[in-house]
Amino acid sequence: MYGNGYTLPREVYGDLDRVVRPDLYYHYATPVCAQRWLDVCADPDYGHQALLEEVSRLMPEVVAAVRADSGRERAAVCSLGPGDGSVDERILTGLADGIEVVGYTGLDFSFELLRRCVNRLSVAPGLPAGLPIRAVCGDFTDPRSVKLDALDADTFRLFALTGFTFGNYAESRLLRGIESLMSKGDYL
Repeated sequence: MYGNGYTLPREVYGDLDRVVRPDLYYHYATPVCAQRWLDVCADPDYGHQALLEEVSRLMPEVVAAVRADSGRERAAVCSLGPGDGSVDERILTGLADGIEVVGYTGLDFSFELLRRCVNRLSVAPGLPAGLPIRAVCGDFTDPRSVKLDALDADTFRLFALTGFTFGNYAESRLLRGIESLMSKGDYL
């Protein structure tokens, strides 16, 4: 026998977005969850090492393109979701070969991943000595929660958006939020 009394409550399960986040917003919020992400990156089948090698290979082209386009030779990097910092280390090292890197900001919702990122970058070989490293535990999908320092006129900001972040949110809304953090002459 089956009747209305045995059916799922429509007001709860009828709108899945009200009871379950369909994105990965909290996915890396705890140390255990952050470690799961790091374990995925360490799995050779995932391809993280190939990504790191490709970033290193492409950075000379990025440096040449940015210098030709902007005419500026100083950059501050703002990483949106830096993970453990391994991709950002490659980006920063590649930039430092042709552009003066004057600062780094890692912005992530996961305190644990930020901690690992800062630890990695603070001892990474090939980065400028004394590179200012700033970690912000916050939500870059809500630009009102983020305050970036003003830069000199001869410095541009390079925003890095890697990982699952782009496909994990409504893309047009995410890009509008990132755009609100950018100034004229910045790059994503």
